[in-house]
Amino acid sequence: MKDLKTDMRRSNSLQKKSTISLAQHEDIIFEYNKSLGQCGIYKLELDDLMRQLKKCTILAPYDCKVIKTIIVPNSGVELGQKIMEIKKL
Repeated sequence: MKDLKTDMRRSNSLQKKSTISLAQHEDIIFEYNKSLGQCGIYKLELDDLMRQLKKCTILAPYDCKVIKTIIVPNSGVELGQKIMEIKKL
């Protein structure tokens, strides 16, 4: 993204000096705007993944020790299914 901003500034400067054609300048503007759009999409996807991660994290309000893990990591679970056996400290 940093390189695109530099290219955009350089293109603006060259266009003002009539060193590059208007078509070349418009191509650079198009690529820059396209990249900005892609960055926005990636940010939204990352935000969605972070929300999903928060839903998957189990936060316990008490101290305990895991005695036995009943499920395999990354496997699906049913609502109400036991996932681990714990002992309160």
